[in-house]
Amino acid sequence: MKTFVMGDSHGALKAVRQVLELAQFDPDTDKLIVLGDTQDGWSEAPALVEMYMRLETMCGDRFVYLLGNHDTAFIEWYDGGCKRHIMHGHGGAVTTYVYLQLNEDLIASHAEWLRRQRHCYLDEQNRFFVHAGWDEGYAFDNPAQYSMQEYLWNRSFWDGMFKGRNYAKDLKEVYIGHSPTIRYKPFTDAPMNRNNVWNLDTGAAFTGRVTVMDIDSKEYWQSDKCKNLYPLERGRN
Repeated sequence: MKTFVMGDSHGALKAVRQVLELAQFDPDTDKLIVLGDTQDGWSEAPALVEMYMRLETMCGDRFVYLLGNHDTAFIEWYDGGCKRHIMHGHGGAVTTYVYLQLNEDLIASHAEWLRRQRHCYLDEQNRFFVHAGWDEGYAFDNPAQYSMQEYLWNRSFWDGMFKGRNYAKDLKEVYIGHSPTIRYKPFTDAPMNRNNVWNLDTGAAFTGRVTVMDIDSKEYWQSDKCKNLYPLERGRN
């Protein structure tokens, strides 16, 4: 069994399919951990959620989905009676448009599926997975100390890695998304590593790609640039 982790995809179903095929992911034997943010960006977020729902059924505990901030924004949009998406200018407009073309029961099922996903995951090898990060001074695995919003929105965790701070020294490894590598020197659309932390948000919502990594070997595979897979769309650009 191989264990794969995937960064942010933002509705880019074509990229997700491509990269899982490149990695030769086998849903019958392998484990897949998704770091969140299926929503907002490219136009196939509904179909991507459907794919993950099927994988959860096929894989059971070998499929782990972690909520991202754009996922919770989608839930809030649904709970608010489909009022203006709080991420409207950050890819939310496309998400709301495509969802409003669909059956209301299907929209509800996606909101409820996302609602029951976890905020973080610690595996048996002391490897921690979370969408964004957590604040210095707090225990990474004790969310009672602070808001779950830290797991969804925090960027000081990754920024701190560039300033010599490491909040993750008690962990074997940490895997995050949320902070696009294309915004950090050397401004790459490849995964970035600082200390024992790996960032797999390789800018899929913008000009980058979807990335999946074998966390044991550190080999990784990437899709084509998402903007090339969706040439008639803007994504979050």
